[in-house]
Parts: sequence; C-alpha cells; structure tokens
Amino acid sequence: MVATVTLIFTVVSTPFWFFQASVLIFLFYCRYRGVGTYSTTFFLLFTMLSIIDSISQITTFLGMRIHAFFDFVHPFYLSSPVYSSVLYLCSAYFLYTQCILHLFIAINRIWNVYSILHSPSYKFVYLGNVIITLSPCFAVLLLIPRFFYVAMYFKNADGSLSLKYTDTMIQRYQSTVATSLIFVTAVPTFIIQLITVKKYQTFFEGHQVSMSKKHLQEYRLLCKPSNGRDCSPTYLLCHAVHGLHLDGHE
Repeated sequence: MVATVTLIFTVVSTPFWFFQASVLIFLFYCRYRGVGTYSTTFFLLFTMLSIIDSISQITTFLGMRIHAFFDFVHPFYLSSPVYSSVLYLCSAYFLYTQCILHLFIAINRIWNVYSILHSPSYKFVYLGNVIITLSPCFAVLLLIPRFFYVAMYFKNADGSLSLKYTDTMIQRYQSTVATSLIFVTAVPTFIIQLITVKKYQTFFEGHQVSMSKKHLQEYRLLCKPSNGRDCSPTYLLCHAVHGLHLDGHE
C-alpha cells in the first residue's frame, strides 16, 4: 500500500519537477543575457527558492521513496546512521530555507510598494542585498543543535521505513522548530501580502502616483503565479475582495 501511494505521488510530481527545472534554465539564461525584466530582486529570490525546492525534491526521493520501491536497499538504510543523519539534516535545511525565502519574497513585494512613494535609501538597499545573500545560511543556525545527534531509519509494522532521531529530546526539538518556523513565517507572509494588495488597490483607485511599467509588472508578480494563469490564491483575493482589473488597464 505504501509503495503504491509513493509510486502515484512520484508519477504525479515528476512532471512538475521537470517543469520547474525548465523554468530555472530559462531564468539563468535571462540573467546571463542581462534581460532586465528577469534580473530584479524578486526573480533572484524566486530563483533561489526554485533551486532549494528542486534539490528538496531530490532529497525527498532519496529519503522517502527509494526504499518504498526497492526492498533490497533496506539493509543499507537501516545500518547507515551517517547517511540517514545527513539526509535528515538536509531535508530540514531545505524546509527552513523555503519558509524564510517565502517571507523574504513577501517583504520584497511590500518594499516595492514603499519605493513607489519614497526614494529608497542606499543603506536599506545595501542591507537588503546582504540579508538576501546570507539567507541560505539562516537555517543552519536552527540546525546546529541537531549536528550532535544521530537519526536512524526503523522498520514499521507494515514493513515500511521511517526516519527519526534516537534521542527523544532532539526529536521533540526538531518537530517543534519545524512547526514553529512554518507558523512564524507563514502568518507574517500572508499579512504582508494582504497589506501589499491593499496598498496597490489604493494606488490604482486613488491615482495617488503615476504607475510606471515597472510598477505594473511588480503588481502582476504579486497577483499572478509564475505560470501566467490567473489562478493563484492572491490573485483570487485581489479580484474577488478588491475588485481590481489585472489586465493592465485602469
């Protein structure tokens, strides 16, 4: 049963992984050619997030799916504490970094709203660039207590394998940190997006500022998913709650 569910999930998710990889190739190409539209801070953060997500999918495949398909690898998984510990750390690192990057993208969206009304200070721009550069390192701070403990696979009653720390205290720490970080980043991200949408609505309706082509693009990035179809939750929120027209016409 576990193998069947894992197989279905793998078959469904694999095309999306290849699509994401193709998007990354496109973004790398655009940045290499110096295409201004795809060289903004937003697309830098989006590229970082996509890289982390793609590698995370590989880690998930190695840590959760291979042993569900092939029983002959069970002895290796059950007797390799270094492999399982590193795999557990990597999966946590990718999860933590994804949460942080989603928050940074939301902050970037509201920063662009602020820059419409105010000329950004060079110090803030420089600080933001430094924080973005260091963002892949932030998750490591939360992982330091786990460096000194061993994670092991164990066999369940149905023959499947599960991974956890042998020390109950660090296992509770892992669960608490993961849950807390998701909550601490998801709630502010959602609130910041609501504020950003409201600010853009005010700009459009009140004509407080002259919206340049760049600002219109930033607004579309907020309210549209990367695949270009108007089906994201934020877009639906914009369209239903605020009644905005997102086709570029006022």
